[in-house]
Amino acid sequence: MQRQPGGPSLSAVFVDYDNIYLSLKRKSEEAAKRFAKDAALWLREIENGRLITATNAPFDNTKRRIVMNRCYGNPVPRRNQHDNSTDMNSFPFVRHHFLRSGFEVVDCPPLTAQLKNSSDIRMVMDVRDYLTHETYFDEFIILSGDADFTPLLHRLRAHARRTVIFANDYTAAPYTAISDGEVREADLINLILNGQITEGATEQPAITAAPSTARIEDVRREILTEIATAVRGSTTPLPLEALAERAVRALGHEKTIGTGWAGSGSFRELISGGLPEDLKLTSEPPYIAYDPRRHGEPKAPAAAPPLPVREAVAMPPGIPPLPMAASAPAQPMPATPLQPAPMAPDLPPAAMAMAQAAPPRAPVAPPQVPVPAAAAPAAPGSGLTPIQRSIQRIQEACQAPPLAPPEYRILFEVMAAEITHNDLIGAQTLLNIVARANDLGLVIGKDDVRFILEVVSEADPWFEQGASANLFAGRFRNFVVARCRGQGLNLSADELDLIDAWFAPGVSASPARTAHPNAPIPEPMTSGSAEELPRFVRNRV
Repeated sequence: MQRQPGGPSLSAVFVDYDNIYLSLKRKSEEAAKRFAKDAALWLREIENGRLITATNAPFDNTKRRIVMNRCYGNPVPRRNQHDNSTDMNSFPFVRHHFLRSGFEVVDCPPLTAQLKNSSDIRMVMDVRDYLTHETYFDEFIILSGDADFTPLLHRLRAHARRTVIFANDYTAAPYTAISDGEVREADLINLILNGQITEGATEQPAITAAPSTARIEDVRREILTEIATAVRGSTTPLPLEALAERAVRALGHEKTIGTGWAGSGSFRELISGGLPEDLKLTSEPPYIAYDPRRHGEPKAPAAAPPLPVREAVAMPPGIPPLPMAASAPAQPMPATPLQPAPMAPDLPPAAMAMAQAAPPRAPVAPPQVPVPAAAAPAAPGSGLTPIQRSIQRIQEACQAPPLAPPEYRILFEVMAAEITHNDLIGAQTLLNIVARANDLGLVIGKDDVRFILEVVSEADPWFEQGASANLFAGRFRNFVVARCRGQGLNLSADELDLIDAWFAPGVSASPARTAHPNAPIPEPMTSGSAEELPRFVRNRV
């Protein structure tokens, strides 16, 4: 179908739901919740042009007709970062609203261990197909703030097609520079919440002056007042990242992160010199704000003991070898067994059950005879203890790097120290973390570090809420739980405690133990309990 002379311009709309939803959620929880329900409203305003702001090309008075509209989303329920509860506004719970508004819904399930879906590549492939479609689309409206679509916009311009994108506070300049128009986040929020668009939204906005010194000072006082109220009202010291999140929720993005934390550059710089005299901030990470009269002086964190450099750990007698593929080469094992790292006295019971020191044992020489290729493999899980079977299920589902609880704790502390002192510097950050870990005796590959760094940074890519070992441990623990549930695992209370002890042994509050105060502690291990977890995991179950 071709556009008839004098007829409406034919448009195609592509919506990346997860991208738009998370962007709106940073500004307005209510607007994010109503984005799917009010799809018909904002689609109508796009069609009549009132929600589109012309940027690099003037829009004529030709009417627009949307002849194809698609919405792409992740069919796996999303988890809330603060309490790991199910986000009831994630795509699987709202997709019916788009169907009722006339959208064609495209499910894009996660394809990686980091739970990233394929919405962007699916949208690019569909747009490329519609360039050669029998219907000549004059305009492509891509509702996503992801700058990865920039090459696609270049291709569309080369084919003389008009483009419209979604723009928020973080949209990259190259992305907006190649588009012809924008659906601006502020206009969309105003339409959803108030049912109208700000007058003059389609006109080019005037350059606004920088905030005055008096305005910056007012914002600074508001933030510090909010933080002081939180610390004085708390029964325990509060970590920096929790205070930053509270300030953003209470005052909004524009007053906090949008002003560079009142011109200070970072949240820690703001409160380090601005707290009232009766409140203090620790000088070393993990940074904690406290009231000395009510909370006392916090204890300095104990330095992590160095771990011996090793490639593998010898299997002690009494623990059956784990099933491996017949074609897998045998891994060399040194004769000296791993000495377990001392554990902190306040570890949860499950961590003590896994990492408590065991009596010394004589080293065992590695087997010299390889497994014949024709030998029948052992039945999965045969001869394993209950805790081993739980570890096997969890590790197969989440594919986390095979590290012991003390090693995860050291790695999280190393990552926090590197990011705090040197910020993010691309690939060099990975190399620095690997080098720091090696200095402490923890041998880890760059790919494993990249995996963990991507997980802990997904909710806060620039670490605006701070960087600490406890924060990283909590985020990684939430990822493991969400990944297991996404794979269909029904985790028991004991397995939740096991995940807490494995990935977040330094976090004082155990969500599973809080939810199940009377839940039994996982079965303690007998001979070799100090090293059963790391050895079991290192053999890749």
